[in-house]
Amino acid sequence: MALLGPSGTATAALSIHEILERARTAPDELTIANLTKLIESGRLDGGRLAWALNQRGERHYLDDDLEEAREDFGAALRIAPRYPSALANRGSVLFEMGEHARARADFELLARLRPDSPEAHYNLGRTYSELGFPVHAIDAFSTAIRLAPDFAWAYHNRGLAYIEAGQPWKALADFDAALEHNPDDPETLHARGTALDQVGKQAEAVKTFDRVIRADPGNIAAYRNRAFARCELGRVEGAVLDHVTWIAMSPDFVRTTEQALARLGYEPGPVDGNLDAQARAALRDWVAAGCP
Repeated sequence: MALLGPSGTATAALSIHEILERARTAPDELTIANLTKLIESGRLDGGRLAWALNQRGERHYLDDDLEEAREDFGAALRIAPRYPSALANRGSVLFEMGEHARARADFELLARLRPDSPEAHYNLGRTYSELGFPVHAIDAFSTAIRLAPDFAWAYHNRGLAYIEAGQPWKALADFDAALEHNPDDPETLHARGTALDQVGKQAEAVKTFDRVIRADPGNIAAYRNRAFARCELGRVEGAVLDHVTWIAMSPDFVRTTEQALARLGYEPGPVDGNLDAQARAALRDWVAAGCP
């Protein structure tokens, strides 16, 4: 049966010989259908079959079909258990699917097979972080940074691990290093603001959250954290404004706000971004009391 090419004209399906030739000369042009035909042809030996399965898995991943991608990467690894590309690919898919313990096993083996790969250690560090092992994560990110000193996301994620490990001063140094390589990144700026607040530098934290909000006006967490930093500085009006903006943007915060206002003696109707004068006054009292 003829297939329709990109222009809508009929084209003949590729023969196994043509697919093999394209696999040699232009592997990125192979489609899932081409690769499936090649895999099912019986023409491939172990190593080449593992390669074809890994390639098809990558196509499934690009199509957001994580289940099929995981199956193909797993099949490739059953043939070649120490295949670095398939380990990296399956580990990444497992990580996205929330299967962090299984991803850890793939990334640990990959890091042993490719000790000079910063990406291998970086992905291992991310997995350790998700599993709640910040010290292990710090070690892995440190290796990635040693191998690639300009790896901004390795600094960023090591900073997050330092936060989890209760070392915000070290986290702050890492966020600053990440921003040297990736200036004005909203995620890193927000993390930096959080670290500044933890080390008692609320005024600088507010300025950092200002930068986050300028870069990403829809960042609810930045309004929330700037509100609490302003609260600690006694900047009541600014904190109230941030809280109101936060309420308007985040329905999940409404119940918390209603409960806080009720404790202060205000019996509100539905709380939204248009608080009446009495609600604003109660919220101002709450902020002035330190947002208890």
